[in-house]
Amino acid sequence: EKIYPGYLCVIAQDTDGYIYGSGLNDCGQLGTGFDHCHQEYFTQLDYLFDHISDIKQVVCGSYHTLMLKNDGTVWGCGRNTGSELGLLPSTNHHKLTQINISDVKSIASYDSSFAIKNDGTLWACGRNYYGQLGLGDKKDRKTFTQVNITDIKDVFCGYNSTFILKNDGTAWSTVMQMSFKEGSFIDIPAADNFSIMDVSYISFTLFGAVSPVEYTFSVRLLFESCLGTLDLNM
Repeated sequence: EKIYPGYLCVIAQDTDGYIYGSGLNDCGQLGTGFDHCHQEYFTQLDYLFDHISDIKQVVCGSYHTLMLKNDGTVWGCGRNTGSELGLLPSTNHHKLTQINISDVKSIASYDSSFAIKNDGTLWACGRNYYGQLGLGDKKDRKTFTQVNITDIKDVFCGYNSTFILKNDGTAWSTVMQMSFKEGSFIDIPAADNFSIMDVSYISFTLFGAVSPVEYTFSVRLLFESCLGTLDLNM
């Protein structure tokens, strides 16, 4: 029924709600309970249904996986050496483990992880070397920490960049980006805090993505939501 692609791995959910994993598993990102480097076939995660079912959203990060249940709890597995999961201690987890955050309605992750709570607040953890957590500094966060911005509708994140869409329709970012304007590329420094974006030349902006695929995917998701339609001419 649903496919959740990650970095060299895939999580799938069938029509009955059962979860399967395939691909790279060197950090335990498939949640099979083992750290075998590869799963060549889809493996059903039977143990999930002893304590985690009714899954609302799955997000595959760089080497980890987050799952959001309909009850607002968040579970994670895989690499956590950069505190991507927000679990202590900061070691890898080969099975899905409940994270200390609740009342969550949406999640996003890459090397950093974000959670939007039902009250519209934004929470972040993980790597912060570019200030992508929006917390006013470049220090990593080992557990989910509230960001000083509210009324959040959606969040999207990449390798060194984060974008949020507020309920009033404005787009905000804390990014390292290059902008194409008036015929030349202009470097824009990375920021430590979220700031409102100028979307008037959005189709010419590269958001510090690690690949053209991630760039296209991230930009389309955010700005088709914000503007309704977007033609990247790519």
